[in-house]
Amino acid sequence: MTRDLFPDGFRYGGAVLYGGLTASRLGFQVELLTSSAETEIQEFFPEISICNMPSSQTTLFRNEQKIHCSGLGDRVQTVSGQALPIPADLLKEAAAGADIVHIAPVLHEIEPADLAGLTAHFLVANPQGWFRQVDANGIVRAVSPSDIETWPHFHAVVLSENDIARDWGLAEELAAITDLLVVTRGAAGAKAYYQGVIWDLEAHAASRVVDTTGAGDIFAAALFSALYYGNHPLKALEFASCLAAQGLARFGLDSVPGEDEIRRCLSRTGCDIPPLFRVL
Repeated sequence: MTRDLFPDGFRYGGAVLYGGLTASRLGFQVELLTSSAETEIQEFFPEISICNMPSSQTTLFRNEQKIHCSGLGDRVQTVSGQALPIPADLLKEAAAGADIVHIAPVLHEIEPADLAGLTAHFLVANPQGWFRQVDANGIVRAVSPSDIETWPHFHAVVLSENDIARDWGLAEELAAITDLLVVTRGAAGAKAYYQGVIWDLEAHAASRVVDTTGAGDIFAAALFSALYYGNHPLKALEFASCLAAQGLARFGLDSVPGEDEIRRCLSRTGCDIPPLFRVL
């Protein structure tokens, strides 16, 4: 969980918040594990349960979008504060008994080695934090992990093309440790690797784009939810793309989809997520 700085102040963010709130609105009971200096965070997000390991700092990101003639371009991130890492034993304690364990580090707050011995029926990740390094000026740079061969086998992994620095050889290496690897490409769609087949997928059109922060996290949570309930990967990908596109016209956590948007995307794609209809 993070504080994301904007010109008018900060907003709470981080992959676990975007993904956790999306999963909650899809009908799942969600427990979020994080490390931060926030003392009243639970009251701000009552629809999910938050286990917060106290830290002297909350990880603090500033996201700045490059502007091109064709619209928004790559994002430049800087870091001016970082929370303590999460101990492996706390992670395993929190994950015990969960049907889905969704790993979503933003800046090495957990490491792949921390997952050793972790048991999960459905282990998934959007591990962008393992592909980031902060330079002396606080700017986030993309790096290639050197320990991929030690990672556990994931049911699905979502990363962006910026995370892997558009290294498609690295993508093929990552595809070997997961049933489904998806590399999102913004307005260019996504590339998915599944059982030796590569799919090039178009993005769903957005009415307008004002903030892309969190879109990949919403996409990941929607994809994992659809896959967990047995939807075909192509159908799950279509649903995730549809849902992520809905919030691009809104800032920050306001981009997390609401009930009408979820129902619209389910109807368009034919996805089936059973708990949704018991909750909404």
